Amino acid sequence: MLMFIAHIIEFLFWLVIGFSFLHTFLTHFILWVELRLLSLQPDSKSTIPWQALAKSFVIEFLCLIVYCITFPFRYWEFQTKIPATDIKAPPILLIHGYLHHQVAWFWFIRLLRKKQPVGPIYMINLFPAFSSIAKLAEQVKEKVEAIQSETDASQVILIGHSMGGLVASYFCEYLAKPKQVARIITLGSPFKGTWSAALAYGQNGREMAPQSPFLVELLDKIHHTAVPYFSVASKIDNLVIPWQSALINEDIPNHNLIFEDYGHLRLLFSPVVVNQIVEWIAEL
Repeated sequence: MLMFIAHIIEFLFWLVIGFSFLHTFLTHFILWVELRLLSLQPDSKSTIPWQALAKSFVIEFLCLIVYCITFPFRYWEFQTKIPATDIKAPPILLIHGYLHHQVAWFWFIRLLRKKQPVGPIYMINLFPAFSSIAKLAEQVKEKVEAIQSETDASQVILIGHSMGGLVASYFCEYLAKPKQVARIITLGSPFKGTWSAALAYGQNGREMAPQSPFLVELLDKIHHTAVPYFSVASKIDNLVIPWQSALINEDIPNHNLIFEDYGHLRLLFSPVVVNQIVEWIAEL
C-alpha cells in the first residue's frame, strides 16, 4: 500500500514538473517569436536581452509549480476575509485569472495585509472555468453585494489578475451600480487581446483574442467611464502578447506600472506590485 502511494506521489510530482515546464516553454516561445518579429522591423527598438528571458522562464516555471501545488486547495475557504489594517478603507475583492483560483493570491495577500491603509480583503472562485466573461462577472456582482452587506461599505476596490481584470471591468461597466466601484487595478490583463489566447479553450478564451468584438466593446465602455483604472504590465509578460495590451490609460503615466522583466505569474508574488497598489489605494 505504501509503495502504491509512493508511486502515485512520484507520478503527480513529475506530472506537475512536466506540465509546468511545457506551459512555460510554450508561452515563452510564443513571446520570443513575437519579439523576434518586432526586432526585424525597420527602426525597431525591441531589444530584450536573452538573460531577461531566461530569468523570466525560470521564475515563471517555479511560480507555476507553486500554482499547481495549491490547485487542490482551490475550494478551501482559508481566510477569505482578512482583517483590515484600516477599517475605514474600502474592502478589496481579488479576482483571479483564466484557469486560476482564489488560493493563487496567497502570497499577494500575505504582502498586502501588512500595508496601510488597506480594508478587508476578499477573494472569489470563478466557475465554470470556460464560461463567458459576462457570466463570470455576474458572480462578481453577487460577491460585491455580499461584501457590502457584510461591511456596510458604499464602495469596493477590485483587483484582477489576467482575465480577472477583464471580469472586474465588465462588472464595473455593465453590472455595477453608480459609484459602487472605487477603482479597478489590473495585473497583466489583456484588454486589447493576446496571441496566447490561441492556446485557451472556452468562450472566455475566444473573448481574449486580439481585437475580439467583446474586447473592442468593453474598451470603448472603459474609455468613457468615470471609474479610475490602474494597470500593471511587463514587457516580457509571457501570456499577454503584445505587452501593451495590458495598458488601459497609456496617456496617464501615474496610472501605470511597467516592468522590464516580469513574467505573468510573477506579478502575484512581487512586493513592488503590492507597494504600488497600496499607493494607488491611498489616493482615495
